[in-house]
Amino acid sequence: KSVPINAEGTWSFGNSISFQKDWKTTDKKISLIASNNVSVNNSYVLVNQEKSKFQSFQIRPSAEIRINLNDHFELNQSYSFSNSKSTYLSELFTDQKLLFHDSRSEIIIRPTPKFVIESTLDCRYNSNSIPGLLKDYYKFNAAISYIFLKGNRGVLKLAVNDIFDQNILAKRIVRENYIEDMQGST
Repeated sequence: KSVPINAEGTWSFGNSISFQKDWKTTDKKISLIASNNVSVNNSYVLVNQEKSKFQSFQIRPSAEIRINLNDHFELNQSYSFSNSKSTYLSELFTDQKLLFHDSRSEIIIRPTPKFVIESTLDCRYNSNSIPGLLKDYYKFNAAISYIFLKGNRGVLKLAVNDIFDQNILAKRIVRENYIEDMQGST
């Protein structure tokens, strides 16, 4: 049975800021995007009748560059890292830290208006990985598409996912009173 309790002093704050600068000519466009997300929480955690004040802080800056050359060649590169910290007033709970890095590379080539070749490489690095789980993994995908029908409304696409055959998905979730590490197949 759960009974809600009104706890004074519970609050949260979050913000997000983003900046984008574009440089354009008639046949090329370059975009630079920078953003940052911040969240702060002040709350309580109650486990087995043990109550503790709980504070968490997360910051996630990211940067991305996009290059488009006359719609024949596109390169998109992004990078972000997430840094989280949770602290407890009670010594019965262990303070937690989480830091991971994500990057994505995408290339799109249009040799003709009807054909598109594309590939993506996603990378994740988790410095807090526990023994037995991967610290990092990569996922490489590629596809070729043929565009047809009136108004280019039809697309025939052949795609290959996870070309490196890592078949891995790994993540860590930090909550008020637990850490969950998960690794599975994709």
